[in-house]
Amino acid sequence: MKLRTKRLFATLLTGVLATSMLFNDAVPVQADSLIKPATPYVYNTSDPLFAATHFHFFAKEYAEIKTHCHGNVAAKEFSAGSNSGSDKIGAAVKSEIFYFQKIDTSKGFNANFAGATVVLGKDITTSTMNNAEVYLETGSNKIKIEPNSTIYQETETSGRFIDFETEFEKLEKLSVGLAGQPSIDDMFTGVTVKKDASNYTIDLANQDPTVAQTAYIHINANDMAGINDFKIIN
Repeated sequence: MKLRTKRLFATLLTGVLATSMLFNDAVPVQADSLIKPATPYVYNTSDPLFAATHFHFFAKEYAEIKTHCHGNVAAKEFSAGSNSGSDKIGAAVKSEIFYFQKIDTSKGFNANFAGATVVLGKDITTSTMNNAEVYLETGSNKIKIEPNSTIYQETETSGRFIDFETEFEKLEKLSVGLAGQPSIDDMFTGVTVKKDASNYTIDLANQDPTVAQTAYIHINANDMAGINDFKIIN
């Protein structure tokens, strides 16, 4: 992991994506359209994990979610188990986003998209009812998307909203580069790493904010096995 002036970039993502960053305003959209055309996702070049920075789950192939995840899921194929999806947490729900190119209903599909932004792959079949309701068509089943959601869909000419192959190539190169950096000892200019039987803590409280510094902390699977809490103190 890379620490720079009290900032920690970790693959355990809790980033929140502002909807205003998602879409290219140059694409004309009918004001009365229930499903708007999506354009390729654009992110800031400083985002540490590229597109994945803004998602809690970022799956190159398949994601099966069985609990509330507060949105921000991107996957080629999405399976929504019991009680999954947005948690309806007031104004914060407006910045949640789901993106999937296919859906798997073989185990049922119980996603709650209430108030979230939903981006659909171009191959997903949809239907509308009463010019107010949008449904995902899955064989004999119809899955309703809550009417207060904002819905976009890829088109034949728009390209993918997220190109997973390209994004994961970037992540793999980044991972190799970080893994090759020398790790710090337990103490590094105010950065303390504490490990015990049940907790793993990175303490930045004593780091000097006036000193520009970079530290790399290597955490392997054995370090994380069996711990109850992973804490960052800033």
